[in-house]
Amino acid sequence: MAIERPVRRMVVMTLLGAAMCSTPAEAQKGGKGGGGGATLPNARYTLSQIPLPSHLRGMNSSGMVVGDDYDSTGQLRPYVRMVDGTVYAEVSLDLLASHCGWPLPDGFRFRSAYDVNESGLVVGSMGTDDLLLRQGYVLDTGLSTDPGDWVFYALPTLGAPTSAAYLVNDWGDVVVRYDHPDGGSDWYLYNYYAPATNEPLALELPGSHAYGLNNLRQVLLKAPGSYSPALFEEGRGVTVFSDADYYPPSGPSLLNDAGVFAWQAVVQTRGRNTARVPVRRNIGGSTLEYLMSTSSAPYDINQQSDVTIHYGGSPSYLYHNEAGLLPIADLIPDSDPLKSFWVGYDGRAQLLTDRSSDPTRPDALLPVILGTVETADGGIHGIMMTPVFATQ
Repeated sequence: MAIERPVRRMVVMTLLGAAMCSTPAEAQKGGKGGGGGATLPNARYTLSQIPLPSHLRGMNSSGMVVGDDYDSTGQLRPYVRMVDGTVYAEVSLDLLASHCGWPLPDGFRFRSAYDVNESGLVVGSMGTDDLLLRQGYVLDTGLSTDPGDWVFYALPTLGAPTSAAYLVNDWGDVVVRYDHPDGGSDWYLYNYYAPATNEPLALELPGSHAYGLNNLRQVLLKAPGSYSPALFEEGRGVTVFSDADYYPPSGPSLLNDAGVFAWQAVVQTRGRNTARVPVRRNIGGSTLEYLMSTSSAPYDINQQSDVTIHYGGSPSYLYHNEAGLLPIADLIPDSDPLKSFWVGYDGRAQLLTDRSSDPTRPDALLPVILGTVETADGGIHGIMMTPVFATQ
């Protein structure tokens, strides 16, 4: 099953030449919420078990997944992996760099792969094993299935000893954090497609953390000195949202093109007890939507404002923009051979694609989801959740 690429987000890349290993080249490129307990009677998930990184970081609608996994020496290393139904391949960036002769600084290895966009730009960090030196990078795959066609590009350090690229949008904008030698950090926005004409743009929010970047060049960050979400917009500066007792989530990308973001808020339960619950908000509105009433964390949001939620040690939830809160287990038929595996262990629904615009497709009702299951012995297993039309 090929994951559909939404046409409205599709971009065109041009790679120069078809050599075994490419070299960098410039290119131009040009909610509503529902109630809990709702169902989608015409849609269900089928599960397939596939190898996935221990840490899922990003996915695009072509099925390219980036993340980190442990190698044979116990070191955490980034991978780029492709998923197409049950067909699966993986690429180790360190092996590829050695084969293609990419110009990594002396002693550097790839340390992380944090995000990937619709045209296959992968961003992350490389550095020394002691982490004293790090630098952000872009890996331009062009969605090619031949890793020899991929292009490596090292991002500016601005003189900082350590830096890393965390987010990339479909226009090639990259969010980069760089750390000062004497402590503290800053962020900049950089366009990969026009490095000669587009200087790094400071995000005006030092010491924060980035949680989302959309195609409007809006960046979601944690406000320094607090847990509140903050939004950077070019030409408008920073807006801090302080209308609730917020808490930072753990998801990799929590802002979409509709200006909707997911976060956590602290609420009082019984007596003096509190819970950190997932919330959703439109940056242009004043309404804060509480997606669950119990402690849980949002992980990803798609363009339809669906949100994946991890709930304690139980299998995860999908907050569906039209149908509301949906336990993933309720969307899996009892006949699915992997249902007991998903329900019996710590199943986490994490990354999700946009829903299809074609109403005849089952993924017009539900997004494709990638998740992980952690078994009692600590093993990590990848799960792909593919929507199908329900059968009687």
